[in-house]
Amino acid sequence: VHRHKTRERIWVRENAHVVRGADGAELYYEGTVEDITGQRLTELALGASERRFRAFIENSQVLTLVCDAHGQVIYASPASQRLLGLVPHEVLRTRVFDWLHPDEVAQAREELLRVVESRNNPDETIHRVRHADGSWRHLAMLGSNCLADPAVGGVVLNLRDVSGRARAEEAL
Repeated sequence: VHRHKTRERIWVRENAHVVRGADGAELYYEGTVEDITGQRLTELALGASERRFRAFIENSQVLTLVCDAHGQVIYASPASQRLLGLVPHEVLRTRVFDWLHPDEVAQAREELLRVVESRNNPDETIHRVRHADGSWRHLAMLGSNCLADPAVGGVVLNLRDVSGRARAEEAL
């Protein structure tokens, strides 16, 4: 609706009910009109933020994971299909260490512990990760401790495929 004097557009919530007499006849309507413009603008901003986030991650070459302090995945971006051969829901509730090459699990556990202890390492580490097709990919990983942030509630891991670079280095 629009405000009467300013013609400013606002959102309202209307509640009304019929008031009846002792004989059941309608006497009048009673109700309230509540200005919910602030709430509606917040909802619109949230929707825009969610669309913007989806646009950033849906076709990204970087896999974003959120895991708990023990490495159990609680969020996986759509890039999991490209990098791991698994759709995001197949990655949920697995542990990051389950996909790593057995020789690198101990090192990865130490790295996760350092991140959890709030000593975020700004350097990427490279680990061999098993793809669903059975091949090994070299993925560069970077972790950020967001456990205390209620909006995230976990350790954010960003992974990107560096297999081509790793093969070139091995060839040299």
